Amino acid sequence: MESYADFKQRCQLTDANLWAHFYQLHQSKIDIKKPKIAVAKLKLIFQNMFKLSHDKGFALMTLRDLSRATEMSLGGLYSYIGSKEQVALMVHEFLPYLYQEVVSKHLDEMSNKVEARTIQSKDEQALRLFIMQHIYISEFLQPWFFFAFMEAKYTSPAIKKMALDNEANTHEQLSKLIKKCHSKDNKQRLFLRTMECKSLLQSWYLKRPLYKKQNINPEQYAQYVINQII
Repeated sequence: MESYADFKQRCQLTDANLWAHFYQLHQSKIDIKKPKIAVAKLKLIFQNMFKLSHDKGFALMTLRDLSRATEMSLGGLYSYIGSKEQVALMVHEFLPYLYQEVVSKHLDEMSNKVEARTIQSKDEQALRLFIMQHIYISEFLQPWFFFAFMEAKYTSPAIKKMALDNEANTHEQLSKLIKKCHSKDNKQRLFLRTMECKSLLQSWYLKRPLYKKQNINPEQYAQYVINQII
């Protein structure tokens, strides 16, 4: 199995690239048009937002709190984020965007490197790659995934819908892959397998400190989930 370090290198996942991609997606919403300045400020704003949200909850966090944490004026903040609601919107828009732009386009390349003798083994390899990549990208973006899962209920109906749509898309992809690997299972059993896999994937970013305390790394966890599902 590919290591987490090799995955990041293959997908060019670095801190600098992360924030550059974030700016690229959202630049039309941002008043500051100098990329170098905007990228640095967006990183400052959202890293502090994740910390405040984790410490006191997004519902209780105010833009004044964010202003104090970033040492930016409210006017300065408004140059990057139009409202607190927009903060959540930008996160929920970014996660599927980054996955498609950075991770998914490498999936065929990675799949082609694996020699599979049967259709079944190819299907199993596709599921292995999906599980591995989901765990690795959520490791790299742990605060983002945690926020998206935990704080969606405190946002507007439109953002809640976006969060549910993102989750439904993941469920659909996973369900199709599991069905190909376990074609003899009935509908109910396939549903249970999919729900079990989703829970295991979510556990990695929701309970990350517990796994870290046990010295469990992303590669070990990915292999565990693969063994449970395939």
